[in-house]
Amino acid sequence: MERGLEFSVEALALYIRSWLTATPPLPEGAQAAAQAKGESFIEAA
Repeated sequence: MERGLEFSVEALALYIRSWLTATPPLPEGAQAAAQAKGESFIEAA
């Protein structure tokens, strides 16, 4: 079970890394709004 969990975590990390590499950055005008939305999401969790 531990081996399967390690595999899943590594696969998720690779997916996130590739997604962040391929996603263009937000325009400067949208960065502040995106940060505020992210912070409110974290506080709600």
